[in-house]
Amino acid sequence: MRFRGALLTLFIVPVVVGQFLIARGTPVPDGAECPGMMVDDESEERSGPMSEKDVCDVYSYSTNLSYGTRTRTQQFNYQGEQRGTYYRIGMFLTGYGLLGSAVVVAAAWPWRREPDED
Repeated sequence: MRFRGALLTLFIVPVVVGQFLIARGTPVPDGAECPGMMVDDESEERSGPMSEKDVCDVYSYSTNLSYGTRTRTQQFNYQGEQRGTYYRIGMFLTGYGLLGSAVVVAAAWPWRREPDED
């Protein structure tokens, strides 16, 4: 019985991670968000949602280097691709975990057990 409990736990973890990824893939209602420094048309740094004339300087905080710029449309399209990736991986993990959990529970169901011989 301990083995089945551990196996069930191993299938529940992907369900939780998958649900987290699906939630992370929900779209931002304001549109594009800049993960780095956003510069407006007067070359001044600003915060908030991106407007049409803003440029996002995509910045890696781990290496302290800029690796390019994106316009609002490019950033919005990139975030759409990321959402799709989060949804696909989240749905796969959730389905895998639910299917595995169902198999473990079905194998441990009372009618599958051998009758006790006394």
